[in-house]
Formats: sequence, C-alpha cells, structure tokens
Amino acid sequence: RPPSYRPRQMELSEVIEHVVRMVESENPGIDFETEGSGRVSTDRDLAIQVLLNLVQNACQSIGTTGWIRLTCGHNWIKVTDSGPGIPIDIQARIFQPFFTTRVRGTGLGLAICQRAVETMGGRLQLLPGAPNEGTSFRLEFNTNDDTP
Repeated sequence: RPPSYRPRQMELSEVIEHVVRMVESENPGIDFETEGSGRVSTDRDLAIQVLLNLVQNACQSIGTTGWIRLTCGHNWIKVTDSGPGIPIDIQARIFQPFFTTRVRGTGLGLAICQRAVETMGGRLQLLPGAPNEGTSFRLEFNTNDDTP
C-alpha cells in the first residue's frame, strides 16, 4: 500500500544528521562522513525511512569496519560505502520485491524505498561503480511544487 505523503520544507543535511545519529552507536567501527546542503519540499518521514534503509544496508555490507559518505546537494542525497559492492549480475534485480542476497532478508527494503521515493515524486538509483569498490545510491527529490 502506498505510504501517505505529507510534504514540507526541509533541509537535507538535517535529515542526514538525524539518520547518522540513529545508526552510528550501533556501528562503532564505521566512520560516517557528511557533506553538503540542499532544501526540498517533501515528506520528512518518508525521506528518513528511505535514507535509513540505505544506510543500514551499507552498514550490513561493510561489516565491522569501513566508512559511509553521505553527501547532498540542491535536491539529492548520495550514499556511498566502502563495502564490497553489488555484483554486476544482480544489479538489475535489486529493486525487485522479494529479491535478496541475505539469509535472513525479506527482499522488501529497496522495493519499499523505491515505492516511497516514487510517492515523493523522486528517483532512487544505484550508481555504476567498479567491482569491489563499494556501492553508491543517489536519491533525487522532486523539485516541482506540484508533487504527485
């Protein structure tokens, strides 16, 4: 079921800092780097839900030590990690419901994130990268006032 959508002006760096505070104590061996600023009109709770899922996925792929870089600009947030990356042969399937590579995973996290981003009128994409050099996702927010 699509989530409800309640847009309001928000600063992207504040959302990033909020999510980092939620996960950093559970991941003491991971360094979190943040940079940039941007302001959009979107649903703060949905934005946090999506970003939290992306960051938790990054933490799980990294393991006990590494880094996660969260950068933002005018209407986007990029999450990059130092994990092993996503194998090329499964990249096209990662947003499909019930697709998972984890033993205890449901395969719904990224599918739900993509649905939430579509509800916000934005776009979520896996950015191309070299094998074994981490993973990057870009979350773009709608910049129109006529949000879906």
